[in-house]
Formats: sequence, C-alpha cells, structure tokens
Amino acid sequence: MKIIGLFLQRLEEITIVALTVFAVSSVFINVLMRYLFNNSLAWPIEIAPFMFVAVTFIGSAAAIRTKAHIRIDVLLHFFPGFKKAAEYLSDILFIIYAVSICIIGYSALSNYWVYKQTMISLSIPMYIPYFFVPFDALLMVIRSVENLWNSFRNKET
Repeated sequence: MKIIGLFLQRLEEITIVALTVFAVSSVFINVLMRYLFNNSLAWPIEIAPFMFVAVTFIGSAAAIRTKAHIRIDVLLHFFPGFKKAAEYLSDILFIIYAVSICIIGYSALSNYWVYKQTMISLSIPMYIPYFFVPFDALLMVIRSVENLWNSFRNKET
C-alpha cells in the first residue's frame, strides 16, 4: 500500500509540474507570436484551460494527501472533543463530493465519446481533456479514503 501511495504522490507531482510548465510556456509563446509577429496560434488558447483544470484537480488530490484543504475550525476551538468526529465528517462529505464529480465528469466524458466531438484547432477528440475530470476526482476519492482509513487507525499521514 505504501508503494502505491508513493507512486501516486510522484505521479501527481510530476504531472502537476509538467502540465503547468507546458500550459504557461504555450501561452507565453502565443503572446510572443501575437505581439512580435502579429500572428496568433490557435491551439494554446484552446488547450491551456484544459491543462489548468487538470492541474487544479490533481493539485486538489495532492492537497487532500497533505490535509492542506481549507477547513473551518472555529467551532472546534469551542468544542475540542468533537475534533475527531469533525474530521471523519469532513472526509466523508468530501468523498461524497468527489464521487459526485466523478459521476458528472464521466457523464460529460461519455457524451464526448459518443458524439466524437474534436477540438477545432488540434483535431484532438474532446474526451481526452475531459478524461481528467473523472480521473482526478477518482484520485481525490482515493486520497480521502486513505485519510479516513488513517484517521480510523489513529495514524497521521
């Protein structure tokens, strides 16, 4: 289990860095093309938003792993005995949220798969960038279940 966790951690980190570098570089090259050569490329404008969405979702899964998501803990200061129950509830609610995103993302992905819609400038099937939504939501589910399991075992991640 530890090897799978380390593999997922490295995969998340490498993918976040690679997608961010590629998205920023492609947008920067497009800006240079537009202002220096008075000619714009179409593909960076089309693909960069999908890369930033993928980075956001993968980053969310990485934040779950380190428990870096924002939590409202004002009530826990007044009721410190409910801290563990609040952590369980938070993880369970986030699992429900991530599963719903996974289902909705799969629905969108299957629509693009059935209708064979492609990107205008690159002719890449639209189901490829939309694959990141259910896949990254599944990563969030895995990380949330891992946190919940470690909380039950009284083990810090």
